[in-house]
Amino acid sequence: MRGSGEGDTRYFLDGIEIPLLFHFGGLRSTYNSDALSSVDLYPGGFNTRYGGSVGGVVEIKGRSPALDRLKGNIDINLIDASFLVEGPALNENLSLLLTARRSYIANVATWFIEQAGIKLPLTVVPYYWDGVGRLEYKFSNTSKFFLTGFFGADMFKFIATEVRGGSSDISSEQNVLSQEIRFNKGIIGFDYDINSNLKNELRFALQNTSTLFNVFSFFRIDLEMNGLYLRDELTQNINDNITARYGVDVQADSVTYEIAALTNTGASLGKQRSLYTDLGFYAALDYRPMKGVLLTPGVRYDYFNEIGESHPALRF
Repeated sequence: MRGSGEGDTRYFLDGIEIPLLFHFGGLRSTYNSDALSSVDLYPGGFNTRYGGSVGGVVEIKGRSPALDRLKGNIDINLIDASFLVEGPALNENLSLLLTARRSYIANVATWFIEQAGIKLPLTVVPYYWDGVGRLEYKFSNTSKFFLTGFFGADMFKFIATEVRGGSSDISSEQNVLSQEIRFNKGIIGFDYDINSNLKNELRFALQNTSTLFNVFSFFRIDLEMNGLYLRDELTQNINDNITARYGVDVQADSVTYEIAALTNTGASLGKQRSLYTDLGFYAALDYRPMKGVLLTPGVRYDYFNEIGESHPALRF
């Protein structure tokens, strides 16, 4: 966005950051669109609720499962297959939504190649899957609790029949150039309307993300991240034109790097573990001085332990 790199844009689900928004850069969304409530795109000018981004922000929100009856759908096409089922569970206040998707684009492509009798020196194997589970309990018209499980994977392989590859000490896939990303995330949310002008949103999440990159067993990178995220935001409607937001978000990630490379003396292995944390406080206003005009002044303070420096930011 705005000429920035892909890593400079952050993606959020219900206020919690997620690693991927689309499979393979845009083929399919990782979160089933049938389970969405809204999508907000901020290519610039986003308020201080979001830190750590210099490009843009995309926030998606999961919708509440249906409470009226059990229903769902199935989608089967040449790229992937998916299902969604939702409805009440146990009582009229508890509802559940389940959806999952798996691609078989590589299987379809392989079948067509075999039927045509074509022999290729390089085979491309793309593969992805994802799933969402949302359990929600509605205490009243002013408060609700939800638990979301969100998981998925992207894998891309180039399989070369003529390449002997490097060393099995690097990887067993000696004829493969591959990249694989897997993520698992659990989110707990509690929304409470204190009164007609005051609302609080609490989020807590546990997450795991792993990335594997292998170059024909000559070079390999394994990266695994385990973390937690806490966000609490209080929203106050001051009048019809002004809304104030006050919040805190805490993020802590334990990241393990493992790098293996083939040298003239054999396989060389290196491993490192690091802890990255971010403690942020923010306040922001949504001010509408006239129809069609929105001003979002705000202030945010972040402290990052790995560099031992604070980074105040004032945005208008």
